[in-house]
Amino acid sequence: MRAMLQTLRFARAAALAALLASGAAAAQSVDLQRIAPHGAQRGTVVELELRGRALGGARALVFDRTGVSAAEVTSEGGGRVRARVTVAPDAPLGPHAVRVRTARGLSDPLLFHVGALPVVPEAEPNAAPPEAQRVPLGVTVQGSISGEDIDVYAVEAPEGSRVRAVAEALRLGVSGLDPLVEILDAEGAVLARGDDAVLVRRDAIVEAVVPGGGVFHVRIRDAARRARSGSSYRLHIDAGAQPLATASLAVPEGLEGAAPPRMLLGANGPLGSATPWARDLESASGAAVPGTVTWWPDVSLAPLVLRESSLPTVREVEPNDGRDAPSALPALGGSGVAVEGALSAPGDIDRFSVELEKGQTVEVSLWARRLRSPLDALLSIQGEGGRAKYTDDDDGLDPVERFTAKQTGTYTIGVIEHLRRGGPDHVYRLEITPVSPRVSARLPSEAKQIAVPRGRRAFVPIGFERGGLGGPLGVAFSDLPEGVAGEVPGGAARGGRVIALLEASDDAPLGATGARVSLLRPGEGEDADAVGALEEPLLVVRGRNNAALQEHLQTRLPVAVTESVPLDVAADPPPAPLVRRGKQSLVVRAVRDEGFTAPITVGLVGLPAGVRTQSSQRLEGDTLEATFTLEAASDAALGEAPVIAWAQATIDGVGVRIASEAVVLEVARPVLALEAKRALVEREGEATLAVALERAEGAPEGDFEVALVGLPHDVESEPRTLTAGETALSFPLRAGPKAPTGLH
Repeated sequence: MRAMLQTLRFARAAALAALLASGAAAAQSVDLQRIAPHGAQRGTVVELELRGRALGGARALVFDRTGVSAAEVTSEGGGRVRARVTVAPDAPLGPHAVRVRTARGLSDPLLFHVGALPVVPEAEPNAAPPEAQRVPLGVTVQGSISGEDIDVYAVEAPEGSRVRAVAEALRLGVSGLDPLVEILDAEGAVLARGDDAVLVRRDAIVEAVVPGGGVFHVRIRDAARRARSGSSYRLHIDAGAQPLATASLAVPEGLEGAAPPRMLLGANGPLGSATPWARDLESASGAAVPGTVTWWPDVSLAPLVLRESSLPTVREVEPNDGRDAPSALPALGGSGVAVEGALSAPGDIDRFSVELEKGQTVEVSLWARRLRSPLDALLSIQGEGGRAKYTDDDDGLDPVERFTAKQTGTYTIGVIEHLRRGGPDHVYRLEITPVSPRVSARLPSEAKQIAVPRGRRAFVPIGFERGGLGGPLGVAFSDLPEGVAGEVPGGAARGGRVIALLEASDDAPLGATGARVSLLRPGEGEDADAVGALEEPLLVVRGRNNAALQEHLQTRLPVAVTESVPLDVAADPPPAPLVRRGKQSLVVRAVRDEGFTAPITVGLVGLPAGVRTQSSQRLEGDTLEATFTLEAASDAALGEAPVIAWAQATIDGVGVRIASEAVVLEVARPVLALEAKRALVEREGEATLAVALERAEGAPEGDFEVALVGLPHDVESEPRTLTAGETALSFPLRAGPKAPTGLH
């Protein structure tokens, strides 16, 4: 496979989108671009170099998982940071997202990988077996490749040993290398070749038996011989067979202690059993699939991915290929049932029967690619005497189908491989459950991490990814940095998003935490039920057709308290409701500390659906306010909505954005249709503005007070009363000496 690879930095740039209905321009942010080395062994200390832009004033490194910490963090100008990183002996294996916290912000993440083997740096020249770099068995080599470069390593092993090599390149998140790895004998003959292994997300796994003992070679290059300059890799070389799957694919939710032992499966069959312990399971950050955990058996150089589920589970029983002889599944009960199996040979098909009542709706979900199985599955669902319905994985990694039984009876579910491939590692888990609503919180690309200056506020746009869960949803924050409080102005929302505010006190300690974001179904008092949480996949590598080749699951919101800033922002409360098909002015005011003269860009976030305005306005010099004209469509969402002003300025070379307190904007149905004539008034003069009015259908009876709003500065008028039967009013205009000239 040679994908059109885009690594984390480039995928991030391509993915920038507007904030949720905010119109906020992307700020120049703390930009982390490269780290070296890309990882370390458990129980070691390494000197880490981080490069990027706007890294000046670096205060700390923030890791998203336990077991890795940094000290002696120093900046060398704005483009380089050095730190001493300690990896604990029990640090979780795999990727740890690291960010740089500066005095002004928090960077996007890069990945730092923790491994089990000692690390050896590559030493050039090593392009061919005669000049191969000698390394011992049981090490991780950290190297790089450019263009058509080839790296070769000489390793010694006893006769008849099974050896393996596992490459980390795409999974590093910054590598333009699509690795192809080969094992060669002492004479240079290729014993085995590995490329695009599903278990390691398009990186490479290869293993072979060394026939004569002594020295063998491991060769790595780019599959298409066109690696981007300086593309990094980590190459793990060790004895033994590499587990590719496990025969039992799930562990109970909330596991304490040990799960039942399970058989590990390799390329050539079973490898023996191993036991997952709760302490060894991590949420699947490398898989970016909610509801899974990663497990590193002691004998593995790559993580296995397990489903986290407490469903009653049975094993498939062969033969079950024929349409007339499916394996009968137990009754679904209240929670459902799961069955685990494998399409163990090419052309194999597994079929299962289940009893359903008329009108019963179930979700049939296959777990294969999400668990790093090579099975590219197709589901078939068929009732008695009916036509089979086929479901593929067009909407995700695996097929998922919501199915309603048209009549009471037996239904047959088939598991098929698209290309009729099969093997012992083509494992799957099939879950049949009642349909249950679910929801998760998502973030736009600009809000994957939040910086809150001391004494100021920051806004957080939070989207709801609803799976059948309607009604209002609230948001609660926990584990925020000391001195930071979070709220959602306006409370629970029925739509697809909310805008939250985080506010830091004047004396909040500088620092950062990973905050929990919980979605709540409102209850009485403190009885709100948590129904969802943040589940944000961070795109690490994008491939052909924008397919996500590697993602990193973010389940906490990184929030940093930064230094105070010399500006503030506020929005004036709207003077009246904004009616459909109407216009309204909303004033945003900036405040500068003395001596701060940089331009300030201001805008609005949180406008209701159907209400639009300018995306932003720039304030320079002595100008400290901007007037935004709000326009409501004929179908604009009715009711009250919290609207927040934001202000952005460049401080110490970093774009810093803050937020105002929320003001309430009400959108209402119009009660009067208005048409104003054009009026001309001179400074220190008077004129009359004629307005034709018509009561809208359904408007209340009685008198209305009508006033002009949004008049230019130093222009005054007086309200008028519209009585029953009147269809026009005249408003006196008085212009002062400072009234701005022009058309308003």
